[in-house]
Amino acid sequence: MTKISVIIPVYNVEKYLRECLDSVVNQTLKDIEIICVNDGSTDNSLEILKEYEKQDSRIKIIDKKNEGAGVARNHGLQIASGKYIYFMDSDDFLDNNALEILYTKISEENADICLCDYKEYYESSGEKRNAKFLRLHLLPNFNIFSAKDIPDTILQCCATNIYTKLYCKNFITTNNIQFQNVKTCNDVYFNTMTLLMAKSICYINKAFLNYRCEQSSNLTSSRGKTAQCIIIVWQKIIKDLKKKKLFKIYKKTIYKQTFNNFVYEFKFVEPEEQYKQLLGYQKILPTKEFLEFAKIFGIKPQKSFLNIFYTINYKNKQIRIFNKNFINNLFSVRNDDRRTHKIITLLGAKIKIKRGAVKQCQK
Repeated sequence: MTKISVIIPVYNVEKYLRECLDSVVNQTLKDIEIICVNDGSTDNSLEILKEYEKQDSRIKIIDKKNEGAGVARNHGLQIASGKYIYFMDSDDFLDNNALEILYTKISEENADICLCDYKEYYESSGEKRNAKFLRLHLLPNFNIFSAKDIPDTILQCCATNIYTKLYCKNFITTNNIQFQNVKTCNDVYFNTMTLLMAKSICYINKAFLNYRCEQSSNLTSSRGKTAQCIIIVWQKIIKDLKKKKLFKIYKKTIYKQTFNNFVYEFKFVEPEEQYKQLLGYQKILPTKEFLEFAKIFGIKPQKSFLNIFYTINYKNKQIRIFNKNFINNLFSVRNDDRRTHKIITLLGAKIKIKRGAVKQCQK
């Protein structure tokens, strides 16, 4: 059995593809296969792949119509023969000993996942910066752990991407974890479900992948147009975790991560579209869960979710948002004049509830 299958979705990256492929074929770990999924490229990417295929028998090409990186990775998984799986993007590149170090660690620990860090690469200056997304202070003080050891912070302990992880293929296939077919954020489901379901996780406090930050072809350049994808993603994650009876166990880390993901995606949305995105986001969490969500961030639990969003982001000037009074007229919780009832406003509709019922909900 091949030690590692490297799966690379490829779409219109002729400018960077050679550097990516060179970094993989020249790895110090030689027992690998390199599965390149050409996702309907219209430039010379396929021709470059065929050129490398002739030179290196470890390279396998899947040529398919354009369906997005998530579908492309699923195609790669279907034919992968490696004991372990590593995913990378075709505009990034690896340090030459990356796979050997990751393989040694995960095989010694017999783990489902091995975590590491990554470097941000700035082509204009040639500078590399360690992103430092592996948060050691959140990790347990032992070599092998699982989400059950750190249920409240498992999704915050490492980068929310797949190229900072080496996966055991048997773990992926046994749990039938796949990538979603969405235009952006297609790895969020995979990353979340694998972290929450893995029985054994290890880590190396090193950065191996060089993530290219400045190229215009990066998905972030058009991300604002597809920001609703993160809503679709988290709806499925929460639905599936509830089916597996895991949602309550990891509720706190899930709330934090949904919020962090949404804040990130929201930054790319034009001001006139932001309110629509906010309305869509409330589909993820039922109204009662807004109250618990608020507690995590240390905000008075009677505030609605949109007020929470305002408090955290507008005051920190991280994000532009509509006038607070405008939001309060649509989403708010307040006392009536006699202070015997709470008046909850949702999308302009007012609901009157006895204060005792609200207090009970807040416990």
